[in-house]
Amino acid sequence: MPTNAPRRVAILGLMLESNRFAPVVTEEDYLKRVYLAGDEILEDLYGPDPKLPTEIRGFRAEMDSRDDWTPVPILVGLVEAGGPLDHAFFETAMQEIRSRLTAALPLDAVYISNHGAMITTASTDPDGEIFAAVRAIVGPEVPVVATLALQGTVSERMVASVDAIVAYQSNPHVDMLERGRDAAAILHELFAGMTPEVAFLRLPLVPPTVTLLTEAGPYADIMNFGQSQLDDKVINVSILGGFAYSDTPKNGLAIIVTSRLRDGSARRAANRIARFAWNQHR
Repeated sequence: MPTNAPRRVAILGLMLESNRFAPVVTEEDYLKRVYLAGDEILEDLYGPDPKLPTEIRGFRAEMDSRDDWTPVPILVGLVEAGGPLDHAFFETAMQEIRSRLTAALPLDAVYISNHGAMITTASTDPDGEIFAAVRAIVGPEVPVVATLALQGTVSERMVASVDAIVAYQSNPHVDMLERGRDAAAILHELFAGMTPEVAFLRLPLVPPTVTLLTEAGPYADIMNFGQSQLDDKVINVSILGGFAYSDTPKNGLAIIVTSRLRDGSARRAANRIARFAWNQHR
């Protein structure tokens, strides 16, 4: 592909916060809210009243402001919080993601907008399945960035499959636009040759969802301490409290630190945050 050609960036996501003990979420639930594929995504994204997740709109705005690019719409689903997703429908959505992403090759990057706390009636890590499928299709050299809600339950597979994960920093959620912009900014550093180091630590601590407030309290203190670790080396700190009611083996307070260099700075920052968080656990 000519170096001066607009960068082709795929956009996809399947968002759901799953409570294992709530009624199953079905295809009909997505169709009632948001389930768009191909050009339907672009029509909504550049329309007067977008229904797509706010972080996708932030990502698009930052990409538009920086250089010439071509958004490549794949599939985006958004639904209210509910129970596990019907696994048969998940497989149908996955097949569409795979086929559309494969048909869109070659790509310069992929942006994934997921919630991060989805389960299905047969899988405890469907977010990880999506991330891994994307990586398998585009290969190891294509940058992949993702945004998650701060209640996401993070797996090793999720972290290993992408170059950067950017999570919300506010609860109630008012910063999704900024986090989408952050993901686009990180993507541009990847385009420029950044080789990030990502450190991931999960503490043996599952906070009650009612304690995950960011205005004041222990989670706010942890979040603020995490952001104090940003410097010329550390590009992003994401601290996800998880969603206790998803009831999965990957539940737990997750710390993800991304640095611009593979020099141990991400690991050192993650360890400092983990010690601070554990000191707050009671």
